[in-house]
Amino acid sequence: MIKKIIEATKFLSYNKIYNHLNFRKFDLTQISFVVSEGDSEEGTLWIVPQGAELPEIDSENYQLIKAEELKQKIKELFQKNKNL
Repeated sequence: MIKKIIEATKFLSYNKIYNHLNFRKFDLTQISFVVSEGDSEEGTLWIVPQGAELPEIDSENYQLIKAEELKQKIKELFQKNKNL
């Protein structure tokens, strides 16, 4: 039950952030999300300046998602977790 609440909270949070970015007309190609795939509520939003590189991430526990792909990737990620 707790895991479902955490997943729903993360899903809603990422949707709110995505909607805000679109409303403010941010350049989505400059924004990336790092999503934890565990039971944690942890998430990170990176805004990457032009010419800069993203920091290294632990790809075993986290997934990097570009903001322009966020809507589809979040649906896929949460659907995958539901099937576990």
